[in-house]
Amino acid sequence: MKGWVIAVVIVVALVATVAFYMLLSRGGRQVALLNAERLLISENFTGTYRLTESQLINTSLISEVLQINGVVTISRSPLVDAVVTNGTEFVIQGGENSSVYVESAIYKTNDNICLVTKEMPLGSVISKCMPYSNYTKYTMLSYYMTESSLRNARYIGIGHWKGEATYCFASVITIKPPNETIAQSPAVEITVNVTKICILGNGVIANMTMTTYESTQEPTPTTIILTINETLVNYSFAFNQREFDLLISNVTQG
Repeated sequence: MKGWVIAVVIVVALVATVAFYMLLSRGGRQVALLNAERLLISENFTGTYRLTESQLINTSLISEVLQINGVVTISRSPLVDAVVTNGTEFVIQGGENSSVYVESAIYKTNDNICLVTKEMPLGSVISKCMPYSNYTKYTMLSYYMTESSLRNARYIGIGHWKGEATYCFASVITIKPPNETIAQSPAVEITVNVTKICILGNGVIANMTMTTYESTQEPTPTTIILTINETLVNYSFAFNQREFDLLISNVTQG
């Protein structure tokens, strides 16, 4: 009888421990999601990510594959409506390798939203603006894709980043961009399959794997399948104002 009582006590303790752990896990993942949305919408953030990317382009005429590896730093400030990105990408296409350093910025100025891109070693600069409108969320698809993925997230388990626990989710969303975007994309529909997005408790995305399927009709029917895997290297809760100012001033002076 004594042994049976001890066994019951052990089972009850185990059940209580598991229930407590599940409660903590559930609370933790909900907090992580809320923090990730808050960080995306209202907080300054700079994150450096190691990136691998595979892009398949299919048309009636060609089928082309690009492999891209690199390290990219993304700095955003919802407070001043600006994002600045820089990084070195190693592109493999048709057995040929090339290295490209790219700086870009998207920002709001007066009643316009503008895109500036600078590519080295070519030194080419692209700058264009369009009227700010109610469709602004579509002009920065990375924002919209991430926000929508978070809002439609399904919990799949716990991961780790540098010894810290992360909460991992998956989601599938479909985007139908309006006719006019900052990139002037002719996309008819974009389907985003986020197979894994792992978030630290403070809302920082530590790992993400996703595949986007983009279909266009003009000038010719085209399908683009893009698979991205990114892993966080380091981060800070600040905006890279200096680099943003330099990029914008160089374009203005040029």
